[in-house]
Amino acid sequence: MRTIPRPHAGYLPAERTTFVDRRQASAEVKRLLPASRLVTLTGPGGVGKTRLAVHVARELQRAFPGGVWLVELAKVQDPGMLVHAVATTLHLPDQSARYPLTALLKFLAEERLLIVLDNCEHLVTAAAQMVNAVLPAAPGVRVLATSREPLNVPGEQVFPVPPLGVPQLDTSGGGVGQYEAVTLFAERGAAALPGFRVDRENEPAVARLCQRLDGLPLAIELAARRLRGLSVEQILQRLENRFQLLTAGPRGGLPRHQTLQAAIEWSFDLCSPTEQTLWARLSVFAGEFDLEAAEQVCAGSDVAEGDVLDTIFGLVDKSILSRAENDTTTRYRMLETIRQYGRQRLAAQGAETMLRRRHRDYYLALAEQADAQWLGVRQRQWWQRFQGQGPNLWAALDFCCTQPGEARAGLRLASVLWFYWVACGFVRDGRYWLDRVLALPYGASRERARALWVDGWIGLVQGDLPRIERSLGECLDVADRVGDRAAIAHATQFLGFHAVLCDDIARAAELEEQALAMHRALGELRQPALRTFVYGAIAYLELGDLDRAMALGEEGRSISERAGDELAQGWMHWVLAAVRRIAGDVAAAEEEARAALRLTHSFHDVLYVTLCLMLLALVAMDRGDAERSARLFGVLEQLWKLMGAIPLLGNAEFLVRWQSDCERRARKALGDRAYEAAYQQGKQLDVDQAVAYALREQAPLPPPGKVPAAGGSVLTRREREVAELVAQGLSNKDIASRLVISQRTAETHVEHILIKLGATSRTQIAAWAVGSKHNEGHSSTP
Repeated sequence: MRTIPRPHAGYLPAERTTFVDRRQASAEVKRLLPASRLVTLTGPGGVGKTRLAVHVARELQRAFPGGVWLVELAKVQDPGMLVHAVATTLHLPDQSARYPLTALLKFLAEERLLIVLDNCEHLVTAAAQMVNAVLPAAPGVRVLATSREPLNVPGEQVFPVPPLGVPQLDTSGGGVGQYEAVTLFAERGAAALPGFRVDRENEPAVARLCQRLDGLPLAIELAARRLRGLSVEQILQRLENRFQLLTAGPRGGLPRHQTLQAAIEWSFDLCSPTEQTLWARLSVFAGEFDLEAAEQVCAGSDVAEGDVLDTIFGLVDKSILSRAENDTTTRYRMLETIRQYGRQRLAAQGAETMLRRRHRDYYLALAEQADAQWLGVRQRQWWQRFQGQGPNLWAALDFCCTQPGEARAGLRLASVLWFYWVACGFVRDGRYWLDRVLALPYGASRERARALWVDGWIGLVQGDLPRIERSLGECLDVADRVGDRAAIAHATQFLGFHAVLCDDIARAAELEEQALAMHRALGELRQPALRTFVYGAIAYLELGDLDRAMALGEEGRSISERAGDELAQGWMHWVLAAVRRIAGDVAAAEEEARAALRLTHSFHDVLYVTLCLMLLALVAMDRGDAERSARLFGVLEQLWKLMGAIPLLGNAEFLVRWQSDCERRARKALGDRAYEAAYQQGKQLDVDQAVAYALREQAPLPPPGKVPAAGGSVLTRREREVAELVAQGLSNKDIASRLVISQRTAETHVEHILIKLGATSRTQIAAWAVGSKHNEGHSSTP
């Protein structure tokens, strides 16, 4: 029994500013505390660990009769004084001869209270020792700790505090006020500059500001204080020097919260010398990276390759790095603010250019390895590995474009990435980077010739006929001068399909035969040369030479199957389905089209999925199932719009003819009213549902439901991008990987989309996405 009563039942400081609602994070911490007696909130400096801990503790006060006690450790520098700080906060008398920890344990033995240990990172060993002693001795005590790294005590539950939700990329469509980061900036901005508010005029700049500040509350609050002398746009423009800009925190706050630089330096000083060196070197990565990349790029003097793994673990524990899981590999990433600090350190060491070159060399070698193994059983592994690697590829290409003497490497990298631009669905990115590297001063060479035929291929995918002619024409000229027969063969094959788009079918067949002969002579029957079989078969199909079309398709499929090239197998199945249908073998055509659909859908190849669904709509009509055909045509309308591939469809006369003839037959068979009803049902399907229906793996469709109106609620550009990916059938995890965001952020975007559209399902999001005139989704390759 306590002999000296305490004058207070708890200590929590009054909140001097409003707490921006973090409903999900608060709920998760409150869920963890009853299940674990030690919960540690971790995260980088300025992410809001203390505010969240105090907020949760205040909401839980009634659950602890002995009170909720905040122990502020920021100013405690001596580990030996930690127990004394706790005892002082709890108002224990300081007159006992007992060892301080013994006295504390005796006092806490029968208490039911919550201790909030704030800022443990510089005393982490002492804090762990104390907690390890308290929890067994005081069963009614719970501890909520904040630290930049876990305490590593048995039974500890670690909750990484996420940054505030931000509206990513362009947000010209409005609706930014729902994001936590924007709410915080608006509230702190109004405090700094009375009358300030986020409105239609400044919200795009506010959104970009919050995004570039990583949603870090400290950075956002410091930026808001700058509104006293700068506009939002001016603050945004000065973020390249964010550590000089974001200073002058509130008086009375912790010294390390007075400036962004001080907050990050506090974390840097807590790292070991090896961790500090690796932090600086890892700053050359943009977005995610894996262990192999870190070892190859960053190992060297002061950091042995064998030490990289343990050092990365240390940086994860200290909240410098965060983990980004995918299906096969653990990846890591830094917040942009932390990365910029590391880049400053790297530049100060004079090592920035060297590390950026090593980074570029690594991704160039990786891309060349993927190119060499794309025809084979590792194709799917490479496809998966390059998902989410866009930022690093862009950083490597940017180095080539901005560093003198790197034009040749830039041409090599941009062209060897053909599989990423086309097969992985990043055609628009490919066009941008090829434009940049081809503008660099580098004369006639094999590297330039290859970049030119890849550029012409991208023009083919996009239906850009002038670009095809310009790039492939120059390619033939350069390749002839440098004796690059492989480039001539590739340019010829793509010019052949260009002739198909121009309705010059005889010329197309001639060019494809020439290209195929050249590829055979070079022993180059691999991707993308294998597409020659598809292009040639289409040309002969249009000429009415079904035997030659069939022979090309069969040979291409045989080569693809022997090599284990799944993507190419999908194309060969598709072209054989088209040939067999024209030949009158409807059953065989349907079997081929289904095989093509299964393979292309597994690679998210939206264009070939669309072409497969078209063939299955034609086959359904050939079988007399007009209703099924009409439903599939409803799907097709949505997918063509989603991809922005109308130029390609409009240029490919044979596709237009196939579809329009079949649609006319289906409408005649059903009548206008029944046709429209079935068509509308198809329009409501997302990609996964459409594929399941086309493969006859889905139950009968429900009656048409209400589709949200495209003009009813305007989504931001990022939300429209997410909606497009939902329509492609991607899960939240897949969307996060594709857009290089966290899965939680992807889930938040989907929730916001549902609310804005008044929708109740992902199917309705897909219906809105494909019907919206704003959609400009990725397309894949013909």
